[in-house]
Amino acid sequence: MKGGAEMNIRHQNYYTWRGRECRKIIEELTAGSRGPEGYYIGNIVKYLYRYKWKNGIEDLKKAEEYLHLLIAYNVENDRIRQSVMERKLWKGNR
Repeated sequence: MKGGAEMNIRHQNYYTWRGRECRKIIEELTAGSRGPEGYYIGNIVKYLYRYKWKNGIEDLKKAEEYLHLLIAYNVENDRIRQSVMERKLWKGNR
């Protein structure tokens, strides 16, 4: 993208708060995250960042939806990690 369209996407007022752009905060918060986890965190932050200036309650509900997805993702990963650890312990005791 060139010119004004790029500026509008990157610098909407509702994506800047206290002098910090939403994308910079997302980059910091998702550093080290992989796959769905980073995506969910990024969307939670985006919708919380802009809700007062853009879509109000609708954006809060979207943030909540992504929070539930993030929780489910982590619960499943914890279950898988626990299963792997149990298998390793079981093999070690043979």
